[in-house]
Amino acid sequence: WMREHAPAYWDSVNELWAITRYDDIVEIEKRKEIFISSDKEKGGYRPNIPADDAIIGLDDPLHSKRRNLVSRRFTPRAAAAWADDIRAKVTGLIDAVEAKGGRTEIVDDLAAPLPAMMIGKLLGFPEDAWPDLKRYSEETIQLGGGPRYMDQKGVEAAIEFAALSVALYEERKTCPMDDVMTVWTTAEIDGRPLTVEEVASDCLLVLDGGAETTRT
Repeated sequence: WMREHAPAYWDSVNELWAITRYDDIVEIEKRKEIFISSDKEKGGYRPNIPADDAIIGLDDPLHSKRRNLVSRRFTPRAAAAWADDIRAKVTGLIDAVEAKGGRTEIVDDLAAPLPAMMIGKLLGFPEDAWPDLKRYSEETIQLGGGPRYMDQKGVEAAIEFAALSVALYEERKTCPMDDVMTVWTTAEIDGRPLTVEEVASDCLLVLDGGAETTRT
């Protein structure tokens, strides 16, 4: 209906435009000098919320520079290096389903734990942290829907995860490992190190993006 009657549809509740035609979307993606993600007044990439410090709230060229720091960790080649570990985790999850008689709720038992396990590992969190990481992603992802989705539980989860991220950041500065957090501790953008606030924002973005795109 929108493509036929209102291809550029104004959503007055969330104060955003919904673009439904492919060619229009391509044009918007190309016109980066006009269509931005970094607006600090009402919202760049989220309805009625100012853009934050995460990669998704930036415009090029800074967006691409920050994105490139972590994107190479998520290429097919990089994922292939983790194949044995991924297979072991999947096998363990399926074995747990079999132990319960072979019946399962597919999201809770398989689709949600796996990305929390792997994203946590890639970021640098301990292996046993994944239940908390799963919970953080579930409770914070809703905050991006705009002010009416802000609730105490989500805000507390975001604060709690930020504190864990900062602690891991400080640990990796003195004890580097083969993980994304170590990349952030050593990276510079245009000669400037990343701030701890930027790292915490990107850490939550990667957690939520990885968990939600995999399971949802």
